[in-house]
Amino acid sequence: MRRKKFLWAERRGTVATLILAAIMTILAAAALAAGLAPPDQRYLLDKFGLASDSEVLKDLTADEQTKLHNLINDPLLKEYPFTRDDNVADFLFAAHMRECSVWASTHGEPACPPTADAQAEPGKEIADRQCNACHLFGTMDAPSFVALARAGKLSEQGLADALAHGHRMSPIRLEARQIAALLTYIRSLK
Repeated sequence: MRRKKFLWAERRGTVATLILAAIMTILAAAALAAGLAPPDQRYLLDKFGLASDSEVLKDLTADEQTKLHNLINDPLLKEYPFTRDDNVADFLFAAHMRECSVWASTHGEPACPPTADAQAEPGKEIADRQCNACHLFGTMDAPSFVALARAGKLSEQGLADALAHGHRMSPIRLEARQIAALLTYIRSLK
């Protein structure tokens, strides 16, 4: 009799452990679904230079975080990382534009929130007006500003040449001081 009671208690403990493990798994899955997982945050930092405390990511709702998580981890795009990156860039750009719209409605100028680096602000304002649609987060055809900054190969003359001739949007005409300001901004994004 004593042996039967012991087995029953042991089974009850095992069942309780299994139930607890199932509840913890469900809670962990729900937490991941409601936000960005650490691998998502690493991807966003590595690919787009976005730290988890960046304005674009901080202002996302729980639903938007879930949508972004799903875009990053879309199993149909696992074999097509450039398509995934482009989809994520589009999502981030839309979030950035919403952020700018909210900013502009309460602050006026500049059209988007200023950068923390005051020296980079004049170049950021040029980028906000003329470059961000393609280069803020990049497209399949246009490298992101972060990629350009990390490559470290951009010079004032190279940027001026690209804007004048080797660019889909060419010619973009900027004064020398504007090119220098834009380059300062791009380099600040390393």
